[in-house]
Amino acid sequence: MAVIYYAFVAIALIVIASIRRQYASSHQNAQFPKGPKPITFLGNLHQIPLSKAFLAFTSWSRSPSTSTPDGIVGLYLGPKSRLVVLNKWTQVRDLFDSRGKGAVYSNRPAFPIADYVIPSPGSELHPGLAQYGPKWRRARRTIVEFLSEREMGGLHRIQDAESCQMMWEFLGLSDGGDAAGLTTYHRYVLRYFGAVILASAFGVRGKDSDAQSRVGRFFSIQLEWAGALDRGQVPPLDIFPWLKHIPDFLTPWKGWRERAEFLKVRQSRMYRELLAETEARVDSGKAEDCYMGKVLVNQKAAVESGRDKEVYTQLELDYMGGFLMEGGADTTATTFEVFILAMVAHPDLQKQAQEEIDQVFGKDEMPHTADGNKLPFLKACFLETLRWRPPLPIGIPHANTADDVYQGNFIPKGTTVIANTWAISHDPEDFEDPGSFIPSRYLANRFGCKTEKNDAQAAPVGEGIDADALNAAAEVSSSGRRQTYAFGAGRRVCAGQRMAEHNSMMTMAKFVWSFEVVYGGDGKPDLDVRSAWKDSILTGPKVFPVRFVLRSESKREVIRKEWEKADQFLGKFE
Repeated sequence: MAVIYYAFVAIALIVIASIRRQYASSHQNAQFPKGPKPITFLGNLHQIPLSKAFLAFTSWSRSPSTSTPDGIVGLYLGPKSRLVVLNKWTQVRDLFDSRGKGAVYSNRPAFPIADYVIPSPGSELHPGLAQYGPKWRRARRTIVEFLSEREMGGLHRIQDAESCQMMWEFLGLSDGGDAAGLTTYHRYVLRYFGAVILASAFGVRGKDSDAQSRVGRFFSIQLEWAGALDRGQVPPLDIFPWLKHIPDFLTPWKGWRERAEFLKVRQSRMYRELLAETEARVDSGKAEDCYMGKVLVNQKAAVESGRDKEVYTQLELDYMGGFLMEGGADTTATTFEVFILAMVAHPDLQKQAQEEIDQVFGKDEMPHTADGNKLPFLKACFLETLRWRPPLPIGIPHANTADDVYQGNFIPKGTTVIANTWAISHDPEDFEDPGSFIPSRYLANRFGCKTEKNDAQAAPVGEGIDADALNAAAEVSSSGRRQTYAFGAGRRVCAGQRMAEHNSMMTMAKFVWSFEVVYGGDGKPDLDVRSAWKDSILTGPKVFPVRFVLRSESKREVIRKEWEKADQFLGKFE
């Protein structure tokens, strides 16, 4: 028996040694990507800015002393965690979008603070933060079905009507009806984009924009939520888990638990109230066309037929529509305000956009559609807005589920991997004068590049591109380059890209048709992202003063009539 035992041990040791040799051989020339020199225990934490880290990442990627030859930056976050920053579109294609590696890089890193804000199971309830797996795919499938081509008609009608209300609100500012009108536009912009999602997701109206309104409460909660996710606002529990055992008064994050609990109560209460409104409207036959209305109808059918795997828990239902709002309101509102600022700063481009709109729609008919094929310059302005000032400069982090070697760099399992959208969008090798707002670059080349072929194909495209990483709205070159990286990449790419594009384009078209905008301050507007942009995970311009000038008196009556029709249509959501 002893001989047999030792024989088995010897065989096991040989097998283990063989595996280790193979593993060592495959990684013998691979090291973690180069980055700034780390220090013991902290790694690179002390070097990463608490605000606008994307600028530091971009700078490091362009220095041979702080990045790989291809511009990848590797960072150590404390004693165990690691971060890899991708700064070239080809790297994003190869790791996030490729058929071979896309699934490996579709996971999310841990977001411990989410477990303090979202009821158990915490981040697993959130489609944007959940781990890649069956539950996430189920939630994703539900959202994709709602945002499919066949559903777009109803959503476009809501966008059209709500944007008419915003033009009516802007008209009041142009008439000087608000003493604070130079900055009140910000409130109306938030109302519009929040109201579109409210009606689409819950079937309820967001007519008002004051602090106690649905929209006002939602954006107040969103501001706190973004702060909770922002680095520096809460302890880095993902890096140093033991910090949760340290009393608040001994840390720089005093009161973070209380703030998280307060946010949890506010957020859960609002989402529960919104769902309750939808439930009541479904019972009365008024809300089956909205996202949560359809979910509730399908839920009832699944329960009655015993399809238990298709049944959501009450908590999942409470948060499902709320998370759709989170993903669809902030980013589009930010993009529109960047567009306004760009028009203020470039009157010549504003005039060019007005001429195109007038040529297509005339001076007496407000736009109700926004086809980029008919409005190429406006579409170019939209794409340039996303490139020039992307709302999420570093996107939402990914994580890999297995060890990987890429371009000779070893990326261990569980590494946080981010696409630096800012660096990709401001790469001087791809874009002429990347720091300037130049929409015409997208007229010369649909990808805005001086290096990319001026072609596009429908998904699946390019050799080895993962079809699951694309959606119907994605325009991708034959080499796998996306027209914009503002919506993310890979299997986690924004499912609402088509809705967001139409929402933004329609609003921009109505706005340009109706008004001229001029700077309301002294001198010229500040366009520097370092001084004029907010310090947040979702970054947009700080509120700037602007004057709305009605382009002609004939448009006043058109805006009024369109608003009356829109108000009547939106009444069904009240």
